Amino acid sequence: THHCEIIETGNESWRFKNRA
Repeated sequence: THHCEIIETGNESWRFKNRA
């Protein structure tokens, strides 16, 4: 589960969704 690309592309958006 490498979330380096996702965080780099949109860590804010991804983080928000992941936090949900």
